[in-house]
Amino acid sequence: MGGLILSIAEAFQHNKQLGAQVAWDIAFSVLDIVATDYRRALSSDDIAMITHRCLERYDKAAALSYGLQHRLVTGERRPGRPTTFGASSVDVPAPAKQVSPYQSHRTYRDTYRAQDESGH
Repeated sequence: MGGLILSIAEAFQHNKQLGAQVAWDIAFSVLDIVATDYRRALSSDDIAMITHRCLERYDKAAALSYGLQHRLVTGERRPGRPTTFGASSVDVPAPAKQVSPYQSHRTYRDTYRAQDESGH
């Protein structure tokens, strides 16, 4: 769990104070999702994808940073054009709504589960 917390905090390079405040809560949300929604052992890549999805709902900049760290998102260079970012081989759906930083970890899990059940 310590490695997950540090990895999440590092993703908040644009706001390190916020990262230090919310990293534990987001890590707990990820572990809660894993514990309640999955009956099989997950690889570190699976956990990284779930973490990326939680971060995407919470803070887009942190999600992008985390995705780049874990190769879930790649930068694409095009001559004469600005760099664009897109999901790599992992399909990460767009969040339904922005999650308030004051919502509990259970709300993250419920939002995640509701989106998966609806197919979005």
